Amino acid sequence: MTPPQKARLNKAQHYQPIALILFIAVVVVVACVQVFEWQRGERYRQVATRFGGPQMPSRPMEEAHAAMAEFDWQLHTRKSITFRSWNGVKLGMDADTDLTFLPNGKAHMFEYGFSLIAYHGTYHINELGGVTVNFPTYKHAWPLMQLRKDSKSLLLEPKAPGTEFQMGNRGGATIQSGQGKYWPFRPVSAKAEKEIRDQIK
Repeated sequence: MTPPQKARLNKAQHYQPIALILFIAVVVVVACVQVFEWQRGERYRQVATRFGGPQMPSRPMEEAHAAMAEFDWQLHTRKSITFRSWNGVKLGMDADTDLTFLPNGKAHMFEYGFSLIAYHGTYHINELGGVTVNFPTYKHAWPLMQLRKDSKSLLLEPKAPGTEFQMGNRGGATIQSGQGKYWPFRPVSAKAEKEIRDQIK
């Protein structure tokens, strides 16, 4: 073996341990990624099986779970969360509605009309963010709602297309052109939240 051949052999032998270490590192990383993806898929399948949904969650399901997590966090920190009609803006006349969600599945609604009418009831949010409320003294069917979250805040929208203003028992309402739409409902500020909660009896 010539000196140049010996040099090349020594160089190759020198890099063999480094190459082996790099190869092992790549194998470990790939294996970890595969295990993580398997665990992630398994969690999704468990959730889907529990809720009777598809084997892998759809984007609407993921969005619903994100909205519900935000809802739970705000309810825990504020002790209540109130959604206001007209995109969260109080008109200050006789067409406003405040929906308040309280711990333990309790709900409250203020209906602003000729006078302020209060309703006590309950609510339920299903696994896909569908919201139902029940106020025994309201005497009207309140629309089924969907809890969502956009870039601005949480929001409540009616599930049935074309659902508009809810007259309820207010007797009359003044709705002027250009003041926006009754839906969606959005959360009020922390200050307004406290004021509403103090009014609830």
